[in-house]
Amino acid sequence: MSDQPSRHDAGSATDQEVEALEREKLRAEVTKLKVDNSLANRLFTTILSLSAVVIAGSQIWMASQQKQADDDRAAHEATLKQIELHIRQVESGLKLSQFAIDQRMLFLTASADEQVRAVRLVQALLPPDEAGRMLDAIGNAATQAEVLSEVAHSKQQLAVSDAVATRPVATGIAPVRPPPVPVVAPPPPPPSGPQPVPALAPPATPGLPLTIYYHVQRADDRELASAVAGAVAPRQFRSAGIQVIPQGPSSAQVRYYKPAQKAAAQALADLLSQQLETLTGKAVPFRPVDISATFPNLPSDRMEVWFAPSMPALKPS
Repeated sequence: MSDQPSRHDAGSATDQEVEALEREKLRAEVTKLKVDNSLANRLFTTILSLSAVVIAGSQIWMASQQKQADDDRAAHEATLKQIELHIRQVESGLKLSQFAIDQRMLFLTASADEQVRAVRLVQALLPPDEAGRMLDAIGNAATQAEVLSEVAHSKQQLAVSDAVATRPVATGIAPVRPPPVPVVAPPPPPPSGPQPVPALAPPATPGLPLTIYYHVQRADDRELASAVAGAVAPRQFRSAGIQVIPQGPSSAQVRYYKPAQKAAAQALADLLSQQLETLTGKAVPFRPVDISATFPNLPSDRMEVWFAPSMPALKPS
């Protein structure tokens, strides 16, 4: 009877040891699981951080690429606008050039009275700077004494107006008035009868040959004028071209601007008469005419040649 409790006590102790070992094992497994979970959490956090960095970097790169694309597009559009602007400027320049050519031809084909009116309108309507440039252009294109004289007079008026505008205003100072135009008596009529042919005079301006502006009253006489002008050009009478003016003098004339050109005008008239008779077989004398008294402000390096309304034809070649 005494042996049974002992065995029962030994069995209970063994069970307790087993339970203790199992609890110890469970605690070890729980501890291990916590450690594993902690590593997993740290790894997951690291992965999330790396993912955030990668996403942020991708967004920055995409934004940079988008900005570069926008900059390239803006630069391309600016280049296209510059090209379009240049094309428009070229087209405007061509149209303006064509307009200027047409207006120049329209001006040159107008009568002297119409050209003089145009000069007066330029002086009256345009600002002084623009009027001065326009008058310079008209003076370079005009070939008739009336027009050139009006251009010179208008430029003088502009200079006087500019002087009055820039003069300081002070009490007691009289306004500036333009100088009076001197009255010059008309030159005496040329002597009648044949005159000796003088020697060719030097140009009015030293070192510069005279420039001759030829005028015909019929378009059919342009070829004749071209042939005559080409023949006398080597004698220091350079041709500035031929213009058709429907209304002109009734006789062939060489109009000179300054009294000092008288000998040169007579020499040119003789040369033109000789060449005309050679080319046509008919005598049409050219007569020098002094217009310096009527137009005292003309340039001194040019003269005008006017063909009569009816001129003989060239000899057949």
